[in-house]
Amino acid sequence: MVENENQEPEVMPFGHDWDGRLEEWLVLVEKFDPYGTSDCGDAPTWSFPTEALVKEYVASIETRREEQVRQLLRCFLFETVTFGSDRRTQETLKSLGGRSVMEPLMSTEYAKRLLRRPNMAHPGVRWILDLLPSKPELAISVIDAYLTASAQILPDGRLSGLWDASALISARYMSRKSNAGAEVLRSITPRELERLTARLYTKMGYQCELTQASRDGGRDVIAKLEQPGRREHRVIDCAHYAGTVPITKARALLGVASNEHATSAVLLTTGHISKSTRKEAAANSKLDLVDGERLIDLLDENFGRDWPQSINYWIQWPIRGAEN
Repeated sequence: MVENENQEPEVMPFGHDWDGRLEEWLVLVEKFDPYGTSDCGDAPTWSFPTEALVKEYVASIETRREEQVRQLLRCFLFETVTFGSDRRTQETLKSLGGRSVMEPLMSTEYAKRLLRRPNMAHPGVRWILDLLPSKPELAISVIDAYLTASAQILPDGRLSGLWDASALISARYMSRKSNAGAEVLRSITPRELERLTARLYTKMGYQCELTQASRDGGRDVIAKLEQPGRREHRVIDCAHYAGTVPITKARALLGVASNEHATSAVLLTTGHISKSTRKEAAANSKLDLVDGERLIDLLDENFGRDWPQSINYWIQWPIRGAEN
């Protein structure tokens, strides 16, 4: 509510007529309980009021509180619900019965839910919050699939809300606008990098052994994976470099892999990979390269984008094998 010059309250305009600021709207959103009502209250909190506010919020998303972002997503990603427009469709379906004009719609799962379970016309999608922050790509793919199946039967506001949710997930959990990850990798010790790498590959499904700190045989982590039809034995060399890793390390690691009959040799570094080393990898499929940028991508994908804030947790995780 706002007041005019005579102190008489008037209704604040919403939707395309919204003339307020982003922060005013966010105050309204944070007051609503998305689990208490299907539409998050009377205000249009099912999506951003205007396209301009979407762009403004996304531009500032790196500075926003995590809980605020998730509250927006809770409003945009509804639980199982039936909207007002569905009630009108339900009445039409009942009145026309099995007439041919309604046959295409009658054969859909949406129509069956609407007629047999009238309060559950649209399956909920809010559960994809549990995919965040570690699986943002999967969360967005769920939204894309939902839109493909339901775009013709969702209210316009809810369509906008799902599009907005996808934009928030991409901006918050997939686009890295800061160099926090690179700074953290530079700040940890070589031994901590080895622990982090072991934990990363454990998270990726491997059984990992962290070798001893000295006289490690030319590999820092041994990662094995045994599944039906898939057996891997990786030897990993962790190079804590600020610059470019020399090709000699890659060739030495390939020698270790050969001696141990490993399926692959992984040269992982916080720095860069030289062109000559990349050519070596192109010529030898056993050599796998992970540079600093790719390492950050892997950490984002497996630990979530907030891993730099939890780095002490990840580097202290107990790993089977020697530790000294």
